[in-house]
Formats: sequence, C-alpha cells, structure tokens
Amino acid sequence: MKSNDRRRRRIPGPLWLVGGLLCTNFTVVGVTLYLAHSDPTFAVEPDYYGKAIRWEQDEAARERARVLGWSLEIDAAGAMSATGMRTLTMRLRDAEGEAVSGGRVEVECFSHLDASHRFSGVCAERGPGIYQVDVPLLGEGLHEIRATVRARGESVAIVSAETWVGVK
Repeated sequence: MKSNDRRRRRIPGPLWLVGGLLCTNFTVVGVTLYLAHSDPTFAVEPDYYGKAIRWEQDEAARERARVLGWSLEIDAAGAMSATGMRTLTMRLRDAEGEAVSGGRVEVECFSHLDASHRFSGVCAERGPGIYQVDVPLLGEGLHEIRATVRARGESVAIVSAETWVGVK
C-alpha cells in the first residue's frame, strides 16, 4: 500500500515549454555574444567621441590642405625591411608640385580588413618633401592613412586610401 500512496510529482507540460524557451534564448544570446566578440574585422573607432567633438576642426584641417593644394603621394614598399616592417614613403607636394620640406608628418595607418589594429607614428624626413616611416602593415588590400602635416606655418590633415599588394 505504501507504494500506491506515494505518487510521483510531475512537472506540468507548460513549465517544460517555458524552460525550453528560456534555454533556447540563453543559447542564442551566448552564440551571438561569441560571434560579436570573435570577429577580427569588427572595430570601433578609437576615441570616437573626441573625434566627433573635434569634427569641425578636423574638417577645417582637411579643407586647408585642399585650399593650399597640398597632396601626399604614398608608396608602400613591396618587401619587408630588416626589422620585419613595411616602409611607407610619402612625398608631400604643394599646389605647384614643389616639395614641402621641413615639416612634421604624423600618421595613423590601418587595414580595412583588420581596423582594430592601428599604427601611429612620426615620419622621418629623408629628403626634400620625402618622409618615411616603418609600419607593421604586411597584408594586402585597402589601407587607410591619416596624416597630420605641420609645415610652412600651416597645419593640415590629409586622408588617403591605398590598395597595397602583399609583401614578398
């Protein structure tokens, strides 16, 4: 008789449904978080808030380069340097095509395929209007170079997008 008195308690059917839906939701959220954080092509613009605040000043610097007619011709070396880096050679010219010498050129470079890895540096002047910097950008594809140039009493910004082939 004791066996008949004891009844097994069962969980009602609708509770299984609720539990199953909650587990499904947790699984979907977990997979989404994993994919969002493991995507190497995803990048957030560093200091995006500060850049938004300074947007008008930055745009004025880019416009100043256009008004002055300054241009930056960028050449990425086809081979790695002895340090395992890639040498960027930049030729800074004014509206008449003359070299802009004696300047300070600061660059920020990144690949559009891996925009979360950026390089910032100051270029060394190697000749009249010729500036160089070694960067760890060895991949091929579209790269963005943001240069800030201070020369001849002016401060300008030049943004360039270049497609590079792989290094040998």
